[in-house]
Amino acid sequence: FIEGENLTDDNKYFCETCNCRVDAVRRSCIKTLPNVLLIHLKRFEFDFDTMQQRKLDNKLEFPNSLDLFPFSREGIMRQEAELTGTPFESQYPREYYQFNLVGIVVHSGSADSGHYYSFIQERIPRNNTIEKRWFEYNDASVYPFDPKTIPENCFGREEQFEYYDKDQRVNRIATRIKKNNAYILVYERQYYFPPMNESDLLKLQLNQNIENNNNNNE
Repeated sequence: FIEGENLTDDNKYFCETCNCRVDAVRRSCIKTLPNVLLIHLKRFEFDFDTMQQRKLDNKLEFPNSLDLFPFSREGIMRQEAELTGTPFESQYPREYYQFNLVGIVVHSGSADSGHYYSFIQERIPRNNTIEKRWFEYNDASVYPFDPKTIPENCFGREEQFEYYDKDQRVNRIATRIKKNNAYILVYERQYYFPPMNESDLLKLQLNQNIENNNNNNE
């Protein structure tokens, strides 16, 4: 995701400031983050062989806590600064990149039909002596939910089931792909950071433009 692509030789980047082509590294990384982060898992795709929509039930694990610093612009800049021995000052504290899982939207079914329900952590615990509880929200029904069972309820995997073999007249065990798996993940920053106002955003953009011009002049 964050590995850079070297633009060299005939594929050099045209720098408008320098008015010439220069060697560069093109990459995708995270610049800023919201207090609540929604991650959409690609569970549906169009199959050009069958010309039909299909659901991807592959197993996909995800953590209860998420550190996005290594995938951020600041994280990459710090790593490069350490390699070159140059000083680097972070704009955000490390806690800015720390997130906890607080909600999961699950899809059960196929690409043609199915059902959505959610596992959500309560916002405020009953008192300060216990951890926040999780609940399953399924239409009009709400049930307590054990977050320790997230892997078996949300990751997507094969499961064993028992069926009756009419020909042999015996019960047999077989495996099948579970059709219920996570579709959307909701992560919340561990510590709330107030969003920037328009003035702060303009100052940040100005500083970054000055920094980019200095790098181009070098």
